[in-house]
Parts: sequence; structure tokens; C-alpha cells
Amino acid sequence: MRLVPMKQGVASALALCGKGARGGLELRTFKKDRGVRIVAADGAVRLSEDGFVTESRELPSGSEAKRAVRAAVAREFPRSNKLYVQEVS
Repeated sequence: MRLVPMKQGVASALALCGKGARGGLELRTFKKDRGVRIVAADGAVRLSEDGFVTESRELPSGSEAKRAVRAAVAREFPRSNKLYVQEVS
């Protein structure tokens, strides 16, 4: 896990929401008690939240997925300046 600025971590997560993107990323708070996981494959994005809200949903790639990721990040990391980032498979 790497500790990166919030803006850089969110940009990496949003890059996975584009069409044809593949791979996965997990964002965690400094205390590692809340997180968001984004996994992209086959034109779909799986978004899992673990923190204030615990849910997992499947979204089509594109603007709908980006909007959902931004909302999840705002909900789970309201006061964070830095995030831990880890690639997942």
C-alpha cells in the first residue's frame, strides 16, 4: 500500500471507470477503517464500499460509474487529505 494525496488516488480510481479499462484499485483511509474498492472488467465496474455504508454494486463503464465513484469517495473520505492505494485483482 502506498500513501498518496487524495486527488491522485481519486484520479487513479476514475481512470478505471473508462470504457475498456481493466484492473482494480482499493482506496483506504489513513487508519484503514474505511475504504472503497473499484474493479473494472468486461465493460462493467464493480464498486464496493466498506465504512459508513457497506454495499457492493455493478455499474456500466462511463459517466455513471464515475459519478458513483465520486459519491462513494465523498461519503467515505469526507475529511481525508491522503489515502492508501493498493492494486487488487
